[in-house]
Amino acid sequence: MLQQIVPEIGRYGALRAWWSTAPAGFEPLPEDLHFNFAFPIQLVTYAFLHAGFGHIFFNCLFLWFLSPELESSYGKRGLLRIFFGGAVLGGLLQWAWWVKTQHYLPVIGASGGVFSLLVLSALKWPQRPIYLWGLLPIPIWVLAGGYVLFNFLELIRGANTGTSVLAHL
Repeated sequence: MLQQIVPEIGRYGALRAWWSTAPAGFEPLPEDLHFNFAFPIQLVTYAFLHAGFGHIFFNCLFLWFLSPELESSYGKRGLLRIFFGGAVLGGLLQWAWWVKTQHYLPVIGASGGVFSLLVLSALKWPQRPIYLWGLLPIPIWVLAGGYVLFNFLELIRGANTGTSVLAHL
């Protein structure tokens, strides 16, 4: 809600690259034109911003389903370490991609952290049933594997969907 009320939060909290000159067609923020000292903070804050209701809804839904069992196994601090570790690692992978491809887009969303919880759950309890659309039971490893495969194929295809598949992977 705060992101909707104060749109500048999205501009300054999103994960952004730094470079010496702005790429063509990209509207840089003033601090993007030199070393971005907020980058370490943005490796965490970008996970709290979302692109609309559906984005935050599905991230929260996955958190709601996955967190209780993982918390009972790893504790609250362990769960937070796994979640934020996945978010930070996803952000660093995206940054490395920016450096390699010079294709700069701001990144938002908790998907990197949520994906880390999903994959860990699939590794720990591979046969646990997940109800797809609330109806069709499938093992969690199928869901996690499908998401990983889909994002990997999107990366190979070079699809410009506006989704950071590297943060997911």
